[in-house]
Amino acid sequence: LYILNQIKSSKNIDKNDPEYLKLQNELDKQIDKIDLKDNYIKELKKDKEQLISNKNDVDTFKEISNRSFSEYQSVISEYKNFHEKLTGNIKYQGKFNEIILKRLLEKNGFKENIDFIVGKKQSTYDADENKTKDVKPDFILQMPEGKNIIVDCKVSLDNWTQFINEKDPKERDRQLTKHIDSVKDHIKKLSNKNYNKLYNLNSFQSIIMFMPFETSYISVLEKDQELLDEAFKSNILLSGPSSFMA
Repeated sequence: LYILNQIKSSKNIDKNDPEYLKLQNELDKQIDKIDLKDNYIKELKKDKEQLISNKNDVDTFKEISNRSFSEYQSVISEYKNFHEKLTGNIKYQGKFNEIILKRLLEKNGFKENIDFIVGKKQSTYDADENKTKDVKPDFILQMPEGKNIIVDCKVSLDNWTQFINEKDPKERDRQLTKHIDSVKDHIKKLSNKNYNKLYNLNSFQSIIMFMPFETSYISVLEKDQELLDEAFKSNILLSGPSSFMA
């Protein structure tokens, strides 16, 4: 390049001179190499920028994935905790059933302490033991003209949850039968409480027994078609969410 530059700087340059042509050719080759390396460096810069961008994307994806997995684990844990309580804790089941019924009433325009009362203690006379007892109905619906309707919603869900989660047909049938037996037992207990004879409470003769899930109500009636009549004879009206307001 230095020699070529010297030739260019001289006043008399013969561009056809073999030496000049040789040097010019060498210069062109070097320029091509420089351009190639410049392009290579540019590509390297692009690759580097892309790698940085990809790394950021991977880090972001990793963060989102970890957060989603953590939230998923939390949901699973909450569901497991809820399921264990719902199938093993009678008090929790009763509270859960009350929440379902309360929401149903409020959705249909009923107001607490105006149209319905939750868990108010009342006194009733027990003829068998010949004494007065305190009882606490789950709900008292306060109807026009001083009329009242008592609703019980403490239905066990243990066998019903096992019934809906079971895949084996024979075991499903066995769990459904146990669920029906549980319902029958609850009907018997309700009929013995004499809710309709509460002091200072002009109550409707029948008590509504509310089941919080439609399938827990319908499955019973489909399996035992005489249960509705048996309950009615004991002054108990069976109900699910869809039939309760009627």
